[in-house]
Amino acid sequence: MNERHRDILRRHWSALRRDLEPVKLLPYLVNVLDVTDEQEVKVKATREDRTDKLLEILPRRGPAAFDEFVTALQEIQPFLATPLVKEAEMEEIKTELNRARTHSARLREEVRLMRTGLENEQQKHRKTQKELKELKSIHETLMVRSNDDQRILQAQVKEFENKIKTMEEELSAKEVFVEETDRLRKMCDKLDDDLRNLRENFEKTSEENKELAKKLSGYQNNTLNQSNSPDMTSLMSMQVGLKIYNGHEPNFHLIGNTDEEMKLAFRKNRAISTELLDEARKDLANVTKEHEDLKQKYEELERQLEDTLESLERKRSASFHDRATSPREMKQDDSEEDNQCSRCDALEEECTLLRTERDFIKGKKVKFEEEIKTLNKDIEDLRSEHTKEKKTLQREIQVMREEHENLTRDFEKELQKMLCEVNEQQIAEMKMLQGKNEELTELLKKQKSEVQKISTQLKKEKSNFDKIEDEFVKVKKNLAREKKKLKEAKEGMAAEAKGKTDALRELAKLKVELGEKEKQKEEDFARLRKDFLDRCHCEALREEIARLRSMPGRVLNYRKDFDRHGVIYALGTNFGTSSWVNPSSSNAFPTRIIATRSSDEQGSASDLLDIRRGGSLSGTKDEEKSWWCVDLSEKYALYLTHYTLRHGRDNGMSIIRNWRLEGSLDGRTWKLLKKHENDRGLKEPYPYYTATWCVDGEFGAFRYFRIFQTSKNSSGRHSIYLSGIELYGVLIERLDS
Repeated sequence: MNERHRDILRRHWSALRRDLEPVKLLPYLVNVLDVTDEQEVKVKATREDRTDKLLEILPRRGPAAFDEFVTALQEIQPFLATPLVKEAEMEEIKTELNRARTHSARLREEVRLMRTGLENEQQKHRKTQKELKELKSIHETLMVRSNDDQRILQAQVKEFENKIKTMEEELSAKEVFVEETDRLRKMCDKLDDDLRNLRENFEKTSEENKELAKKLSGYQNNTLNQSNSPDMTSLMSMQVGLKIYNGHEPNFHLIGNTDEEMKLAFRKNRAISTELLDEARKDLANVTKEHEDLKQKYEELERQLEDTLESLERKRSASFHDRATSPREMKQDDSEEDNQCSRCDALEEECTLLRTERDFIKGKKVKFEEEIKTLNKDIEDLRSEHTKEKKTLQREIQVMREEHENLTRDFEKELQKMLCEVNEQQIAEMKMLQGKNEELTELLKKQKSEVQKISTQLKKEKSNFDKIEDEFVKVKKNLAREKKKLKEAKEGMAAEAKGKTDALRELAKLKVELGEKEKQKEEDFARLRKDFLDRCHCEALREEIARLRSMPGRVLNYRKDFDRHGVIYALGTNFGTSSWVNPSSSNAFPTRIIATRSSDEQGSASDLLDIRRGGSLSGTKDEEKSWWCVDLSEKYALYLTHYTLRHGRDNGMSIIRNWRLEGSLDGRTWKLLKKHENDRGLKEPYPYYTATWCVDGEFGAFRYFRIFQTSKNSSGRHSIYLSGIELYGVLIERLDS
């Protein structure tokens, strides 16, 4: 419940305290109040105290408490609910009015902020245009400089590339020359190896030929007498063939002992030997030619190397000769001249004079040389200082150049960044302006087409700033017109708002007057209604008292659970005239009553009336809509004020939680007397718990009383376990019996 609802209840507290019936309202406030709250309300003695307690509890029971209370009042006491509803509606109207006022003020503030934002954006746009022009000029100058620098750098790069190419060509030529020399050396080494192999083979063949010659000489001595001269020639040729054959196959052994076999062998091998000789000669000729060519090439290369070395040594000696111009030759020439002059006696005196002059000149020369040396030292010092200063200046110039290059690079980078940022800012500002133009086009429906054209032109021709300025001037004029229109609309709205506020004030005054009149009327009506109800109530009570006085009956008040003042005990003892007997048994004939139940599971239905036993195991089956019923017979009817129940299970489980107490006169039509939802009243003593409940409300007298289960028990089942019931109130004897 919020503060507004609390204030409404506080204002109507006196009226509610005067007329409210809290006991009647409690069944309608089940969603808001719990069992403890209901008990706290019911415990209070007077109706005013109950109303005070209820009104104290309601504000603490959540936001839906006020609405539940009003709906309950509309059901039972609508004359009390109408002022509460009207006041709540008035409060809602006030809140809505305040909300509308704040919303209109917010809209005005937004319009004002939009105007200021537009003006600021226009100023920013002008500034950015100026900055763009300046940056353009700077960019153009820098582009010109960068183009010049780029040309110079390109020329330098070309020169360096040409130098690199020439150097690479020289290097490649040197590498080729080195490779050629290496290759020639390798070929020479191979040829030397081949020559060595050939010499070794030649030596071997010569040794084998010597051995063959020895063998042939022996063989010749043996066959000399038998053979003629032509045979000797054949033998010689055969000897040569054998030499050649042994040259190619040194491990060949002569096979056969006769001359004919030798002749045939030599004839067959003659052709082979000639061919092999020709091939060997050709190979030797080729090898010798290649060897001579390689030797010539090697000699030429050695000559070239020697020439290059000699030329280098000449250059070196010439450089040393030029540097070292020795004064000894001059002295020798002078001595020779002196010797020649000394031959002439006439010229001795002149020579002496010349010598003295020469010595004097030499002394002066020495002085001059010393002075020249000192001057040279000074010059060298100056030169060294100059070179040092020159080096320092060159270093500083180099540093300055590097710094200048770095600064130019940084400046170019910063300039590029600045240009990018400016371009991005310009693009962002253009996007912002386009968005604002779109918003303005929404507000200005008449000039939508023109603004769209302008926006498309701005998108297409960003580079053309002159056209943008012209279009911006047009937009400015349109904005000025719209400002005028907005001013006129604002003035009209202000006038309308003023009229509405005046009308609302008058309406509020009228509402206040109406409310006061309605309050007076309601108070008068409530007073009259209360008087009428009091009179009716008094008359009904008088009639009821008269009827009760006329009817024979007894008042049985509750004192404690299962005491000796209940209806069941009174009927079981025949109103104290006999000892206790279960009133459902046949022995209690004058006061016999009947107990029934929906189904039998454990015990019997009569256990419900055996209240002096102290508890027993008795219950129905596990079925929905189970019930227990007590029939007071045709003789009696009871105005019920309290009733007591006892649990009927020895383990303390399956306790009844949700049920209805119903009353009936005929056993068919039932009237609700009390409703229990999640009631945890059955607590003590273990295991047969007992509890007592009061029955509020103006109900008549009933013959039948039924315990009807509406939901599951504490163990989640539908069975009802009861072993005792006691009823309290006004017991009357029915006249129609």
